[in-house]
Order: sequence, then structure tokens, then C-alpha cells
Amino acid sequence: MKTKELLYFPGKEGILFNHSLTKSLRDGTANVFALKRYKDPALCPITAIETYIKLCDLLNVPVRDGLLFGATNRTGDITDKLFDSVAPQAQLSTYVQQLPGIFGDRRVTLHGMRSSCAISLALSGVPLESIMAHVGWNTAATAKHYIKLNQVMAPGGVSDILACLAFDLSEVYQRQNSLTHFTQAF
Repeated sequence: MKTKELLYFPGKEGILFNHSLTKSLRDGTANVFALKRYKDPALCPITAIETYIKLCDLLNVPVRDGLLFGATNRTGDITDKLFDSVAPQAQLSTYVQQLPGIFGDRRVTLHGMRSSCAISLALSGVPLESIMAHVGWNTAATAKHYIKLNQVMAPGGVSDILACLAFDLSEVYQRQNSLTHFTQAF
């Protein structure tokens, strides 16, 4: 994720991640998602990102003009090597464990977040072809493998967890669907 691809919603109420290049998006397509600012700064991912940027500035780690989370070597220097997802997955797992019981004992993965995006789109009635284009899948078989709506909608499954969440970004995103009101975050 390039730092320059992070945009603030108007009033800094959230951050839009406008991710244009990943393993699945090498053809120039885009993957866009958003985080909403939580009222509790201790749990807010946006506050954490802002703090991370400030800390990088203080330590003279050049993240503003490059990758948000650049890979480092054993001496702690930022390298040009490809990014390995092991460290951010460990950090995500630590962060999720600190959330107030939303996920229980379920493991949240970076890869699973991609799948959950597709599931959310499917539940919203988005056509399979559009989901495939957004997430970056080339075949319907791959998309269906990850979406698994019959498992998601099972009692006690993911749908029950999502129903308990206290925030909804869809209205904010729809209201601000034009990037003209967004500002560069960092």
C-alpha cells in the first residue's frame, strides 16, 4: 500500500484506501475500501495509522513518499524487497484479540478480509462479475469458493457477528462516492 493512496473522508471521519496494485491487481485495476474513525481512540485503526506516521516522521523513516509499511531487513533498514505478510498478520491478530469480544475465538486473517469484502458485496446484491472485477478474481469458480454464502448465512455464523457491529460505512461511502471531497491523508 502506497502511503499516497490513503485519502481522508471529509472531516477526517474515515480513511479511504484506494489500493491500485497488489498480487491480483497487476493489470491496473483498483481495490477500494474504507475505515471509519471509532469514538474510542484506543481501538481506532485510524488513530493507530496516524500515530504510526508521526512515529515514522520522528524516527526519519520515509513512509510518506513510499510504502505505508515497507519491508525491513534484520538491522531495521527499509529494503526494496517484496513485502511479506507475516508481520502484518501477526499485528492484525494482536489487534483483533484486543477488540471487545467481537470475534470471540475466531482467527481474522488478511486473506479473510479480502473474502469478507466479496461476501459483503454479494450480500448487498452486487452481481458476481462485478465482485470478481473489484476483488481481482478471474474465474467465477474462485469467487464462489471464497464467497460461500451458505456458510456465511448459517445460524451462529459470520452474519450473526456482522449484525452485532455498531457501525456501517456503506452510507458514508455512498454519500461521498466522488473523490472530489477527499484529501490526501499523509
